[in-house]
This record gives sequence, structure tokens and C-alpha cells, in this order.
Amino acid sequence: MNFLKKAAIWFIIFLFLSSVYKDISNVQTTPFQEKESEVLHTDYHVTPIKVQTGDTVLSIVEEINKHQLNRLNIEKVLIDFQVINPKTDPYQLEIGNFYYFPIYD
Repeated sequence: MNFLKKAAIWFIIFLFLSSVYKDISNVQTTPFQEKESEVLHTDYHVTPIKVQTGDTVLSIVEEINKHQLNRLNIEKVLIDFQVINPKTDPYQLEIGNFYYFPIYD
């Protein structure tokens, strides 16, 4: 029984060392490619607004974009709001907090 324990331990050590050797000897370098900075091109500017009682994302965006009411897309407004405020649920705004809202060009 003692022999089986020693043999199993040596076998595990052998597997570990052969695995390490294979990883070290099989080194492949990848060419370094400088990642171009990703610039987000948007068709809006951002403004911080304090949320009042009864305000929703859509009501605030409609208020600050009166000149664009006929061109506003509700889905795009919600997506843009989430991009600008990544940790905020657009359906759960907290009264008294400031959030960034898109002003469309």
C-alpha cells in the first residue's frame, strides 16, 4: 500500500513538471499592436440635470430637446442615456440626483 501512495505522488509530480515544461518550451510571442483609442462619435452633447418629482428620462429629454421632438426615437434615447450613465437604470431615477442627459444636434 505504501508503494502505491509513493508511485501516485511521483506520477502526479511527473505530470505537473511535464506540464510546466511544455508551457515554458512552447512560448509564442504575439506582435504588439497598439490599440487605437476608440473615439465614440455621437450626435448629441451631454448636460447634467437634477431629477425632480415626476421626471422620467423621456420627459427630461423631451424638455431639453424641444426643437427635435418629431425626430426623437425612444429606444435611441434610452440607449444613449444608458451609455452616458452606465450604472443607472433609466426606469429607476432617484429624485434629487443629477444625471447626464443627451441634447441632440
